[in-house]
Amino acid sequence: MQVEYATVYLEQLCTDQRRAQAELGQHCARKLYTYLDSLKDAPSMEDVPPLGHLHVLTGDRAGQMAFKLDKKMRLVFSVRLPETGVCGLKEREKLVTIICVEYIGNYHD
Repeated sequence: MQVEYATVYLEQLCTDQRRAQAELGQHCARKLYTYLDSLKDAPSMEDVPPLGHLHVLTGDRAGQMAFKLDKKMRLVFSVRLPETGVCGLKEREKLVTIICVEYIGNYHD
């Protein structure tokens, strides 16, 4: 899949491993790059392996998904759905080929 970034800061964090390690710590940075590689390698959301407690968010973050980096840190992203008449979730997962990284951090506080 194609990965886009909501901000320049997020793009830098997701493309510069040294910066990610300095800001997130080695453990979170390693997981961040594992999950990003999994997303990039998957042709669609349907093909993303079940890693990192991937879950759909609700409330203020409805429409976004997250991978768990550690106890509180998350990699939050949204999916770009093409305009189609497809209604089923499984069918739409096959169509998603672009994601946008929206947030990396602790949204629980």
